[in-house]
Amino acid sequence: MKLHALTLTTIVLVVVAAVIGAALYDRLPDRVATHFDIHGHPDGSTAKGVAILIAPVLVALLGLLFAALPRISPKGYRLEPFQRTYEIIAIAVLVVAFTDVMMSLWFALGHPIEVNRVVTLGTGLLFVVIGNFLGKVTRNFFVGIRTPWTLANDEVWLRTHRIGGLLFVAGGAVILIAGFVGTAGSLAVMISVITAIVLFLTVYSYVLYRRIET
Repeated sequence: MKLHALTLTTIVLVVVAAVIGAALYDRLPDRVATHFDIHGHPDGSTAKGVAILIAPVLVALLGLLFAALPRISPKGYRLEPFQRTYEIIAIAVLVVAFTDVMMSLWFALGHPIEVNRVVTLGTGLLFVVIGNFLGKVTRNFFVGIRTPWTLANDEVWLRTHRIGGLLFVAGGAVILIAGFVGTAGSLAVMISVITAIVLFLTVYSYVLYRRIET
């Protein structure tokens, strides 16, 4: 399986991250904040030499993982039937990961930035993107709503992903609104929405499976 768009995106993001890190190295403080608490305040840091490597290394590893998954997927659960959708979802994850990690360098330069808002907006956007494509994902072990009951039955998989797509888009929209508003509870909103979606889809897939199989 050839993932040209995914491979190209991975290479571009790795190069961009490396170039930005090299260009900013002399301007960065000796310690760069790389972890933030739930209030968006830095509570962990690392040496700047390591900090500038986090983004390119993380993106490269994620890119390699996404390229490898289709090759190791077992027969009957292949990713080829939704190759383009798989690439779009993988690229969206890469872009969000790249943005979140590079944010720490921007913060280290002394620029004001609301970390929680950036994380919330990125997560909300990712949910909207994934939600728009969930309905095209066929049964597999790596992408989608993978509960014991969706993996056991094609009809349960299909119907769970149809409603899951709607919930992901709606939930993503709510998370985006919370991010734009920038309230102190935006992170709590994000966590609550994600938890509610996961719980609902888990229960829904179980109930649907019981109805179909009994």
